[in-house]
Amino acid sequence: MRRWQDIRRLTGQLLRDVAADRPFTRPGDHGLLLVLLAPSALDTRVLAGAPAVWLTACLVVTVGVALRRAAPPVSLLAAALLALFLPWFGASAWPAVAAALLSWSAGRRVSRIRPAQLVFAGATVAGVLLVGAVAEAKDTLSLLMLQFASCVLPWWAGNWRRQRAALAHAGWEHAERLEWRQRFVAEQARHRERARIAQDIHDSLGHELSAMALLAGGLELSRELSAEHRSVVVQLRERCTLATERLHEAIGLLREDGGSAGPSLVPAHESIAGLVRRFERAATPVDFREEGAAPAAPEPGVPTLAGLAAYRVVQEALTNSAKHAPGAPVSVRVLHRPDETVVSVVNETPRRAGSRAATGSGAGLIGLDERVRLAGGMLRAGPRGNGFEVRARLPHIPSAPPPRAAA
Repeated sequence: MRRWQDIRRLTGQLLRDVAADRPFTRPGDHGLLLVLLAPSALDTRVLAGAPAVWLTACLVVTVGVALRRAAPPVSLLAAALLALFLPWFGASAWPAVAAALLSWSAGRRVSRIRPAQLVFAGATVAGVLLVGAVAEAKDTLSLLMLQFASCVLPWWAGNWRRQRAALAHAGWEHAERLEWRQRFVAEQARHRERARIAQDIHDSLGHELSAMALLAGGLELSRELSAEHRSVVVQLRERCTLATERLHEAIGLLREDGGSAGPSLVPAHESIAGLVRRFERAATPVDFREEGAAPAAPEPGVPTLAGLAAYRVVQEALTNSAKHAPGAPVSVRVLHRPDETVVSVVNETPRRAGSRAATGSGAGLIGLDERVRLAGGMLRAGPRGNGFEVRARLPHIPSAPPPRAAA
């Protein structure tokens, strides 16, 4: 009883799929059916001697064409049944051609191999029994070869074509995921660099606002101030304190990892020369040369935007050289012009064959490019001769940031 219910359920599902597919409503269905049945009209021998067999073969082809999309296994079964007409059609080629086309179409649509195995096994057994009943024993080999050539091989070719298309589609999806991941990593690096810039702003402006609040507090204690002036000084001190708190809150929104953007990338009062000396003590000697006068800072101890960006360029380039080219000679050039600062860091290939370079994601250069861009400058990083160069041009008076290069 349960098996009968399963058969009824599968039959109902098949009928619903066929109704949804609406066979022979597309011009392609009529064209394919015409191409497969037209040669049968030329086979006058079977048409005159066994019209019932001829009509049955035509009905099998029609069913195979009608169900090739909605029920590919049934279409494959129809193709396998066409090979059983060998005792009547003999050397006629049209049933074999129709079976091959239907098998190829089913191979492109059937993803599971189990139904195809059952169809081929059933058709083989039926063919052997049919030959034993209506033909001679020598026709058994011919029938099996016909089934293999017109059903198994075309189905295998269609299945291979389906798998190849699926692999190509999966490859494109994988490439799209990698591209999306690369864009995501680049955007995260830009966000981190913006958070570090925000930290630098917080350190500089927060220091100045705190100093203003302290000065206002000292002035508030002066006995020479009138009550009106003292009230203004109190308001100034309160506003400075409030501005410092608002600045801290705003910068906290830009930070990551629970409001911590990490330590500032620029140690207090450290110049590029000091950075190079610190790098030499920990890693490789550096050929450093700085020409020209650095742009004057607006306030003592407060670096300019170009100075911060130049420091970051040298810092990231030295870090990358130690990571990717350990032991290789490094040269740092800083040229201060009246209107811009040019920074160039070049590292050669490692001299020792055993030096092993580390791999990286490139996020550091992406973040560095974002900082240079926000400073109104341009960054170029790439091979130069036998090494690698990071070069930045930073205007002393930043203009609007140039558009970001397309990924």
